[in-house]
Amino acid sequence: MTTNGTTHGVWALVRLDTGSVERAAWPVGLEDETGGLGGAAAGVRLLARHPEALVLACGPLTGVAAPGTCLLVATCAGPDGRPVHTPLLLRHGPALKAAGVDFLVLEGRAAEPALLTVEHRAIRLGPARDLAGADVFAMRSRLRARLPDARPSLLLCGPAARRGLACAAASLEAGQSLDRGLLAGWLAAHNLLAVILAGGGSLPGPASLDTPLFAALSPQHGPAGFVEVLGWYGSGMAVGSPPGRAAACHLCPRPCLAYLPGAAGSAGAEGGVLCADHAGYAALAAALGEAAPSALHACSRFGFDALALAPVLAGRGGEDPAGLCAAWAEGRESLPAPAPAPEAGAPSAPEAWAGGRRAAGMVLGICPILMQRCPEVLLDLWTAGRWTGETLNSAIAAAGLNAT
Repeated sequence: MTTNGTTHGVWALVRLDTGSVERAAWPVGLEDETGGLGGAAAGVRLLARHPEALVLACGPLTGVAAPGTCLLVATCAGPDGRPVHTPLLLRHGPALKAAGVDFLVLEGRAAEPALLTVEHRAIRLGPARDLAGADVFAMRSRLRARLPDARPSLLLCGPAARRGLACAAASLEAGQSLDRGLLAGWLAAHNLLAVILAGGGSLPGPASLDTPLFAALSPQHGPAGFVEVLGWYGSGMAVGSPPGRAAACHLCPRPCLAYLPGAAGSAGAEGGVLCADHAGYAALAAALGEAAPSALHACSRFGFDALALAPVLAGRGGEDPAGLCAAWAEGRESLPAPAPAPEAGAPSAPEAWAGGRRAAGMVLGICPILMQRCPEVLLDLWTAGRWTGETLNSAIAAAGLNAT
């Protein structure tokens, strides 16, 4: 365990082409290069050593007993060769860290459709032929049946990505990720259909973080947080179904996710589908009005990025979003070339996603949404971690993030 007590000091390298797995202490020099921080900063450094890889990296505060410490950052090279980061929320970060690993590097291409299981006892690569023809909802059901006594976090390559469609997005165990195509594309190109983060071990972290930070944030209940964050993107709940049960990421006292009821046959609490992509849902609401919840359900089922697909669906008038998504994902109809996706990281609220709070969360391992909503979290966690401003800013710059 590293000196600050919040990381294991362990990384793992999985070669998908051979199935080999190596666990080891952090590479020499990595802690100095990142200032002991992780997330996007570690992702960039490890990607430089493994240029064609996918890096899943926890931050030093991922999984500690403090608000919003859910974050896992996925980093891979974009079309121009520069690193692109995808924040994975819910409980992906703690699930990886509970497997005894801070950073996971995947390289090579599996010879057949594969799934990777990461747990405290072992990291193993296995066949995924039964997932190859399944939609996202069926993939989840089949994977849960394999681990009936666990509550794993999932990273899934759905039908849209497997068909190589431009509007694909990686899926999670519930709802959609914030992937804008690169993560899903990497999974599909490397024949990796699922990553199961099953944890099973202990989470490091000092007891000194336990109580004061929760006391500083009064809990929030109901859908108010979801509506607040949706408003950053210029959208409210005036269209579509009102949000149902609120949902939150790991140890978050102020939930900003919600289940949207009203889509027939949808999978989730109260018969709805989890909305974890506020920008995507806002785009659907603006484009489709009251059809937005059913469109979100279709995007979730087939693994589409709602933000990119919204203008395509709008161009098809009043046609059924579920039928269109099924036809595109199954290859019965060609998906029209989408317009360039709007900047998902640029909501209208001052200092929102692109600011320094989000950047700090991406290297510390804290939910970037909570960092924007509750800036006191940053100050308290930063102080508790004893990092200097210079160290934090250096890690943000190394990750290629905007700290302004």
